[in-house]
Formats: sequence, C-alpha cells, structure tokens
Amino acid sequence: MRRLVRVAKEDADLVSAILGEHESMLSPAERSALYQLIRMLAPADARIAELGTYLGGTTRLFGEAFHRSGVRNEPRIEVYDFFEHNGESRRQLRDHPLFDKRDFFDIWQANTMPYADLVELHRGDLRHAATDGPPLWMLYVDIVKSDFLINPVMQRCLPRLRVGGLLVHQDYFHWQSPWVVYATERIMDHLELVGTASNHTMILRLREEIPAELLELDYLTGLDWTDKDLLMQRAIDRFEGLRAGLLRISRLNLISVEGLDLPADEIDALRREFAESQRLQRYLNGVLKVHNSQAPRSVW
Repeated sequence: MRRLVRVAKEDADLVSAILGEHESMLSPAERSALYQLIRMLAPADARIAELGTYLGGTTRLFGEAFHRSGVRNEPRIEVYDFFEHNGESRRQLRDHPLFDKRDFFDIWQANTMPYADLVELHRGDLRHAATDGPPLWMLYVDIVKSDFLINPVMQRCLPRLRVGGLLVHQDYFHWQSPWVVYATERIMDHLELVGTASNHTMILRLREEIPAELLELDYLTGLDWTDKDLLMQRAIDRFEGLRAGLLRISRLNLISVEGLDLPADEIDALRREFAESQRLQRYLNGVLKVHNSQAPRSVW
C-alpha cells in the first residue's frame, strides 16, 4: 500500500502527459491501468510482448513506466506489427510530416524514439514469430480483428507467458474480436480475472500452466460452431449490463462470419435494451453493415 500511494503521488500528473501529441486509441482509464500495472506490479525482470502498436502510444506508456522504474538500455518491450496502412489510417495520417503512403513505420519510430533502448522490434507477420523467446510477464494483445491472427497469439505467444504473468486483451469487448472472446474463454479455467478498463480492455492473470492441447488447438477449425457459441455464451454470462451487451454483438459478428443468418429477435432486443448507448448501437450497425454487404473485413 505504501508503494501504491508513493507511485500515485509521483505519477499523478504524468500518465495523461506521456503521449503528448502522439496519437493513441486508448482511453485515459486504459492508459492509466497499463502504466500503473508496470510501475506497481512488474517484477525487476519484467518483459512485455506488445502485439499491435499502431503509432506507439502503448510503447510509450510501457517505456516511460520502465524508465521511471530504473530500467534502461535493456530490451524489455517486444513490438510486433505489420506497420501497414488500412484506408482509415492512410486518411487520418496523410497530412503528417512523416507520412508514407505505404506504411506508418516512420511515424511510430519517431514517436517511440525516447524508448528505443527498451524496444526489440519484430516487423512483419506474427505467424512467423519465434516461439522460444524469454518468458513474458505481460502479453498485450491489440491485433485480433481478423481471425487468422488468433492462432499465432495462442500457439506462438501465449506459451511464453509465465505463471503469474498478465494477459491483456485491449479489444476484448470490440465487435470485431469474437475470436479473442471464445479462445480466451476456452482457457479461462487457467486464468483469473484481474479487471477491465473502460469496457474495452480485459486484464487476466495466468494462475497455472495451460495444457499443451489447448495451446496447440486450431481455434478456427478445431472448434465447431456449437463449441464456439457455448464459449461465447459463457463469456457473456460472466458480465452484465453494457459489457454483456457488447459481447452479445461480438457473438452476432461471429454468427455472420460463420455464414449463418443473424437472429432478428436478438438484434431487436439489443436495440431495445441498449437504446441509450451510442457505442453499442454503433457496433451493432457495424455488424449489420458488414453482414449485409459482405464487405472485406479489416486486417487490423
């Protein structure tokens, strides 16, 4: 408790200022939670794998927390990203002085330069990442808005998470991430819930080794629809209110991906029960738009 009070006083004015003008898609609550987890809980040898960095907001948070804890000139943050534009990022960044129409790597590199001494960069496809790196204290996941990335997370990265370490899913409650929900639920017996932040991020602690058969499972083809839906329902039942509603929309997206008809009664229920939530209605509209148009899905 003394450490918590001391760090809170030291860093009261810092967390919101770390990013400065650097773009971040995280809410203030998520930024604070991630920063304080490292400042107050990380062991001396803590190592983080950051899957999906975009412009470097989380890298800066992790880096500043490590620097404040006295860690320097030692690779502690493994960063994995394609650094490739989608249509939205290309539009948003087109006026940036370092804009490159091919990718946003130069912007990320400039944003994270003060913490380059801590970063071990892995630029490219996560499916080719090595599986034999040092044990991880935190696995931070912000990439699984496409189904093909869930297996690399589960099979290549999660086995490196040490018992007592943290699994952080930034988009657990996002409609585009149903694979995160049912895959995490499949191993939930080996995890404990630490908390959530801003109805976006799920923070879990690994309390015991995960059996090899669960880590090696093909989470796309190794489970049938009934298995996936049971896991989704179990995850939904774990929460109430808005968080349960957000996961219900994630389930609708999975139904769409599986090529099934969306249940009209569930759509009507979500419209009625969460009429006041702009975010939930926006997510629901997103699912319906993609389902009805069969538009290509984003890779991140």
